[in-house]
Amino acid sequence: MMVMVLGGSASGKSEYAESLALQLADSGAHYYVATMEAYGESGAYRIQRHRALRNGKGFETLEVPRNIIDVMNFIEDGLQKESTLLIEDLSNLLANEMFSDEGDASRIQKQILELQKRVQNIVIVSTNIFDDGCDYDESTIRYIRFLGELNQQIGAYCDNIIEVVAGIPIGLKKESYEKID
Repeated sequence: MMVMVLGGSASGKSEYAESLALQLADSGAHYYVATMEAYGESGAYRIQRHRALRNGKGFETLEVPRNIIDVMNFIEDGLQKESTLLIEDLSNLLANEMFSDEGDASRIQKQILELQKRVQNIVIVSTNIFDDGCDYDESTIRYIRFLGELNQQIGAYCDNIIEVVAGIPIGLKKESYEKID
């Protein structure tokens, strides 16, 4: 199963995604794939906060800020089919790929779909940054467009899409809906 969890900043999406990943993992291995790179004090604070929130939940944390397929290289005994991956989050992964000299944003969808073939469950967190109505420079507008396209592309393969608003999960897509090609 692949699920996308969307939400704005501080919406509760990460906590919800963690709970969902643990529920889906049942007795299988569960990995927290952390994509954020700490830039400045606020970035370091957010990383520490997320580590504290998942402390004691049994996640094995993998730091993979770009080239998400590298998840397979970090797991000592190999990635097992019964595993659950929580990718936190798509918006950071995209930024790392787009704004780094060694990054390649075009491979993200392909790599996530490759991981989907190898594990039982993937929960992908992504940030809703589309509603603020602000003016941005050209590179930020390009990033926002690409994130929207990436959410759509990956969302088409997801069994469920859930938006978290003020800590409340709202189902946007259920696996029983038909995909439109």
